[in-house]
Amino acid sequence: MGGAVQFESKAAAIVSVSEMTEESVALLEPRMQPLDYIAVLMEKRLFPDAVRFLAHALPKREAVWWAWMCARKAAGEKPPPKIKEVMDKFKAGFSAPEDQRITLGKEMWKTVIEEVHVIATVGLSPAAQGTRIVKNTMGNIPTRMYNSPDGKTPAISRTPTYYFKA
Repeated sequence: MGGAVQFESKAAAIVSVSEMTEESVALLEPRMQPLDYIAVLMEKRLFPDAVRFLAHALPKREAVWWAWMCARKAAGEKPPPKIKEVMDKFKAGFSAPEDQRITLGKEMWKTVIEEVHVIATVGLSPAAQGTRIVKNTMGNIPTRMYNSPDGKTPAISRTPTYYFKA
Protein backbone atom coordinates (compact mmCIF):
# COMPACT_ATOMS: atom_id res chain seq x y z
CA MET A 1 0.00 0.00 0.00
CA GLY A 2 1.48 3.38 -1.08
CA GLY A 3 1.50 6.59 0.85
CA ALA A 4 3.58 9.35 2.33
CA VAL A 5 6.74 8.49 4.25
CA GLN A 6 6.21 8.86 7.99
CA PHE A 7 8.96 10.31 10.20
CA GLU A 8 9.29 10.10 13.97
CA SER A 9 9.67 13.87 14.27
CA LYS A 10 9.66 17.08 12.29
CA ALA A 11 13.44 17.23 12.73
CA ALA A 12 13.81 13.78 11.12
CA ALA A 13 11.68 14.89 8.17
CA ILE A 14 13.85 18.00 7.68
CA VAL A 15 17.09 16.00 7.96
CA SER A 16 15.84 13.67 5.23
CA VAL A 17 15.96 16.52 2.68
CA SER A 18 18.83 18.62 4.09
CA GLU A 19 21.92 16.80 2.74
CA MET A 20 23.48 16.59 6.21
CA THR A 21 26.82 14.93 6.98
CA GLU A 22 26.79 11.44 8.50
CA GLU A 23 28.17 12.89 11.74
CA SER A 24 25.20 15.24 12.06
CA VAL A 25 22.62 12.63 11.09
CA ALA A 26 23.99 10.33 13.81
CA LEU A 27 23.22 13.02 16.41
CA LEU A 28 19.50 13.01 15.60
CA GLU A 29 17.54 11.20 18.31
CA PRO A 30 14.04 9.78 17.85
CA ARG A 31 11.29 12.37 18.36
CA MET A 32 13.90 15.19 18.65
CA GLN A 33 12.43 18.58 17.87
CA PRO A 34 14.07 21.06 15.41
CA LEU A 35 15.28 23.59 18.01
CA ASP A 36 16.81 20.82 20.11
CA TYR A 37 18.59 19.41 17.07
CA ILE A 38 19.97 22.84 16.09
CA ALA A 39 21.23 23.26 19.67
CA VAL A 40 23.08 19.92 19.46
CA LEU A 41 24.60 20.83 16.08
CA MET A 42 25.75 24.20 17.45
CA GLU A 43 27.18 22.59 20.59
CA LYS A 44 29.17 20.15 18.43
CA ARG A 45 30.30 23.08 16.25
CA LEU A 46 28.74 21.55 13.13
CA PHE A 47 27.82 24.98 11.82
CA PRO A 48 27.45 24.15 8.09
CA ASP A 49 24.95 21.40 8.92
CA ALA A 50 23.12 23.68 11.34
CA VAL A 51 22.76 26.22 8.52
CA ARG A 52 21.59 23.53 6.05
CA PHE A 53 19.04 22.28 8.56
CA LEU A 54 17.78 25.77 9.34
CA ALA A 55 17.49 26.61 5.64
CA HIS A 56 15.09 23.67 5.21
CA ALA A 57 13.30 24.15 8.55
CA LEU A 58 12.18 27.75 8.10
CA PRO A 59 8.81 28.57 6.53
CA LYS A 60 9.21 29.98 3.00
CA ARG A 61 8.71 33.67 3.86
CA GLU A 62 11.15 33.52 6.76
CA ALA A 63 13.64 31.56 4.65
CA VAL A 64 13.56 34.27 1.98
CA TRP A 65 14.06 36.95 4.64
CA TRP A 66 16.97 35.00 6.15
CA ALA A 67 18.57 34.54 2.71
CA TRP A 68 18.22 38.26 2.11
CA MET A 69 19.86 39.06 5.44
CA CYS A 70 22.74 36.66 4.63
CA ALA A 71 23.21 38.22 1.19
CA ARG A 72 23.17 41.68 2.75
CA LYS A 73 25.81 40.66 5.28
CA ALA A 74 27.95 39.00 2.58
CA ALA A 75 27.73 42.12 0.39
CA GLY A 76 29.51 44.14 3.09
CA GLU A 77 28.81 47.59 4.43
CA LYS A 78 28.54 49.25 1.02
CA PRO A 79 27.53 46.85 -1.73
CA PRO A 80 27.97 47.93 -5.36
CA PRO A 81 25.23 50.38 -6.46
CA LYS A 82 23.26 47.91 -8.62
CA ILE A 83 23.27 45.26 -5.88
CA LYS A 84 22.21 47.86 -3.31
CA GLU A 85 19.37 48.92 -5.61
CA VAL A 86 18.10 45.32 -5.88
CA MET A 87 18.47 44.77 -2.12
CA ASP A 88 16.57 47.98 -1.32
CA LYS A 89 13.73 46.96 -3.66
CA PHE A 90 13.66 43.49 -2.12
CA LYS A 91 13.40 44.97 1.38
CA ALA A 92 10.67 47.40 0.28
CA GLY A 93 8.68 44.48 -1.16
CA PHE A 94 8.07 42.97 2.28
CA SER A 95 5.79 45.83 3.28
CA ALA A 96 4.51 47.00 -0.12
CA PRO A 97 0.99 46.35 -1.42
CA GLU A 98 0.69 43.58 -4.03
CA ASP A 99 0.66 45.82 -7.14
CA GLN A 100 3.81 47.60 -5.94
CA ARG A 101 5.49 44.26 -5.08
CA ILE A 102 4.88 43.09 -8.65
CA THR A 103 6.45 46.26 -10.05
CA LEU A 104 9.42 45.98 -7.67
CA GLY A 105 9.88 42.31 -8.61
CA LYS A 106 9.91 43.11 -12.33
CA GLU A 107 12.45 45.89 -11.78
CA MET A 108 14.65 43.60 -9.68
CA TRP A 109 14.60 40.82 -12.31
CA LYS A 110 15.42 43.34 -15.05
CA THR A 111 18.49 44.52 -13.13
CA VAL A 112 19.64 41.02 -12.16
CA ILE A 113 19.27 39.74 -15.74
CA GLU A 114 21.00 42.73 -17.33
CA GLU A 115 23.82 42.85 -14.82
CA VAL A 116 24.35 39.03 -14.81
CA HIS A 117 24.87 38.92 -11.03
CA VAL A 118 25.15 35.13 -11.15
CA ILE A 119 28.65 33.75 -10.96
CA ALA A 120 28.58 30.13 -9.90
CA THR A 121 30.33 26.82 -10.22
CA VAL A 122 29.27 23.69 -12.01
CA GLY A 123 26.68 21.78 -10.05
CA LEU A 124 23.80 22.46 -7.73
CA SER A 125 25.32 24.59 -5.01
CA PRO A 126 22.91 26.15 -2.48
CA ALA A 127 23.99 29.63 -3.54
CA ALA A 128 23.44 29.30 -7.27
CA GLN A 129 22.67 26.68 -9.84
CA GLY A 130 24.66 26.59 -13.03
CA THR A 131 27.50 28.30 -14.82
CA ARG A 132 27.37 31.48 -16.86
CA ILE A 133 29.81 31.42 -19.78
CA VAL A 134 30.48 34.50 -21.88
CA LYS A 135 33.45 34.16 -24.19
CA ASN A 136 33.97 35.38 -27.74
CA THR A 137 35.34 32.01 -28.90
CA MET A 138 32.02 30.29 -28.23
CA GLY A 139 28.84 30.41 -30.24
CA ASN A 140 25.10 30.28 -29.55
CA ILE A 141 25.57 31.78 -26.08
CA PRO A 142 22.57 33.84 -24.90
CA THR A 143 23.31 37.50 -24.28
CA ARG A 144 21.19 37.43 -21.13
CA MET A 145 20.23 34.68 -18.71
CA TYR A 146 18.43 34.57 -15.39
CA ASN A 147 19.35 32.27 -12.53
CA SER A 148 16.58 30.20 -11.02
CA PRO A 149 16.13 26.66 -9.77
CA ASP A 150 12.64 26.81 -11.31
CA GLY A 151 14.16 27.72 -14.68
CA LYS A 152 16.75 24.95 -14.35
CA THR A 153 19.70 27.28 -14.87
CA PRO A 154 21.73 26.89 -17.05
CA ALA A 155 19.67 24.27 -18.94
CA ILE A 156 17.06 26.88 -19.81
CA SER A 157 19.61 28.35 -22.25
CA ARG A 158 20.00 24.99 -24.02
CA THR A 159 23.65 24.39 -23.15
CA PRO A 160 23.95 21.40 -25.54
CA THR A 161 23.69 23.91 -28.39
CA TYR A 162 26.77 25.90 -27.25
CA TYR A 163 29.81 25.39 -29.47
CA PHE A 164 33.40 26.53 -29.85
CA LYS A 165 34.06 28.60 -32.98
CA ALA A 166 36.66 27.23 -35.39
